[in-house]
Amino acid sequence: MRNGHTPAKKNQTDGGQTPPNVPLRYLIGFAAVVITSTRDFLCASGRSDQEVTRMHEAWTRAVSLTIALWARPYTVEDLW
Repeated sequence: MRNGHTPAKKNQTDGGQTPPNVPLRYLIGFAAVVITSTRDFLCASGRSDQEVTRMHEAWTRAVSLTIALWARPYTVEDLW
């Protein structure tokens, strides 16, 4: 499976000048920052603690699912 996020087609669509590959471990490592920093944002919305907790749990699941789906292209040809 190949897509624009692997070296085969990276930067071809928009003529970008980015590194040839972003290792999956960087995405996984960044997930913690994305998940934890969102709670402060949700708290600032003025919602109840219960609502904030439910929204944060949903956000955590959404980020986790997205990473799982994005992981597929990295499972070939030593792109880990």
